[in-house]
Amino acid sequence: ARQWKHSMKDEYEALIGKGTWEPVARTKDHKVIGSKWTYKIKQDANGNITKFKSRLCARGDQQTDSTYSEIFSPVIAFTVLRVLLALACQFDLEMHQMDVSNAYLNSDIGDEEVYMRQPKGFEKTGPNGEELVLRLRKSLYGLKQAGRLWGDLLANYLTKQLGFTRCSTDFCVYVYRKNGALVIVGTYVDDLIILSNNKTALANFKAAISKHF
Repeated sequence: ARQWKHSMKDEYEALIGKGTWEPVARTKDHKVIGSKWTYKIKQDANGNITKFKSRLCARGDQQTDSTYSEIFSPVIAFTVLRVLLALACQFDLEMHQMDVSNAYLNSDIGDEEVYMRQPKGFEKTGPNGEELVLRLRKSLYGLKQAGRLWGDLLANYLTKQLGFTRCSTDFCVYVYRKNGALVIVGTYVDDLIILSNNKTALANFKAAISKHF
């Protein structure tokens, strides 16, 4: 129990540090969704426990249409993934995989108003004892629009800042060509498969992604 309490405290403080929400006094007009904790024990190859991971999630199943616009999050088609694997074999390309840690928290919700109950074990009241709810500013895991917001953010970064071109036949594939160097990125939510004919270009891309996100 002690390990889980520490894990939840670390997660809560990390979310506050990222500016995930803003506490506001609850009004009768606020449509408030719940929050819940999820837990996972991470182990190494020998089965030894390496981490007690707690994650705070929003109850997206309680959202109404007024709290989001689009929810579609594109993911690479399996047939396209097989094509990329075939290309890597045919042309002897370097192939790496990356996972963006806490990807959804990089996305701002914008003008969409989502109010969430405070997480269990961390409830606070206002200065006059009023009930507080959390207006989300970041795209917390569990929200219906979280995947779409992250997808939009990643697409904007790859195309506008790194110079990638989005594939017209699969929006989850991005291509970069410059001075003979080729980098192809396939995206599946927060997982990236990266192919390249140039080790330096590959390393530079991974460094840019790691630094930005």
